[in-house]
Amino acid sequence: MKNVHKYLEFKLPEEESKNINYLDISIHRINNNFHLGIYRKPTQTDTTIHFISNHPLEHKLSAYKFYVDRMLSTLVTEQTRQQKCDPICTIARNNGFPLQIIHNLRNKVIRTQKT
Repeated sequence: MKNVHKYLEFKLPEEESKNINYLDISIHRINNNFHLGIYRKPTQTDTTIHFISNHPLEHKLSAYKFYVDRMLSTLVTEQTRQQKCDPICTIARNNGFPLQIIHNLRNKVIRTQKT
């Protein structure tokens, strides 16, 4: 990594309580088996472009498309996937989105992944 840029430094995260958070993945070690989860930094603000703002709809939905796509494509249990759906709906509600739009987006992403 130091060959890329002299000030670029790569540090491996330390395992704490059998857990490592790396990028947006949380890796839990239980009896030498690994379970993946979705990691959210404590500094995440949950602010997106508000639904009533004067932006194109595809711009407003881009963050939610990312959240839904990440939730569906990460190798997590169905229970974890359901738990991660609630914060996405909360973020949407707090930013003025009708939940039906988020549910439609989720269904669209699911259909796209199946093809």
